[in-house]
Amino acid sequence: MSKHRLQRNWKKSIKSGKQNKLSKSPEMRLFMCSFFQGPKTRWKNHIVGFGMHIDHAENKGHVFDAGLYRCTAPDGVNPDEFFAPFLGNGYDCNYSPVPFPSENCGTFEFQWTIGGKITLFPDNLGLPLGRDDGTVEYFMTEVHYENPDRRSDLKIRAGFNVYYTPSLRPTEIGQIQLAFMTNKTFSLTIPPNSEDFLVSSHCPMECT
Repeated sequence: MSKHRLQRNWKKSIKSGKQNKLSKSPEMRLFMCSFFQGPKTRWKNHIVGFGMHIDHAENKGHVFDAGLYRCTAPDGVNPDEFFAPFLGNGYDCNYSPVPFPSENCGTFEFQWTIGGKITLFPDNLGLPLGRDDGTVEYFMTEVHYENPDRRSDLKIRAGFNVYYTPSLRPTEIGQIQLAFMTNKTFSLTIPPNSEDFLVSSHCPMECT
């Protein structure tokens, strides 16, 4: 399906893009976390595809990869009130002096890296977006920027295109992550020179 037809037949949300200014960094790279509000829908929709949005062609060489995460407010807390203070701001994912609730955004949804194209699900599959009660959802993006020349004048707007439709697909899909929780993120830590290393995970009854 062509991109033109995709945009015409399905609603498109590109609200995850945020302009970030890259300053000089001894590491020459930056992991920037940003929060955004999902589209306001009157009932549940299905996400049918993802793509990456980078504002200018010359900036594409500075965006290495990016992750999209779904966020959930603590039990009993209004999500609009909880996430509102963080909308429109950018945070250094690893060294931010200002606390931000990355631990509330542990549901991984999509990963993009250099060379990635639009990813579309098969016609019978859809990822839930929104709820039948009209509750708005929140998301976090983690964008990995590279700045090998240590330029201080770079201004890049990068984020995700999320393609979704109110026409629900026959089969609803989800994500499962198998790893260790370290430093508020999932990772696989394998000892050096291991030939046979077993990773054990447990799936609660609610997931089956």
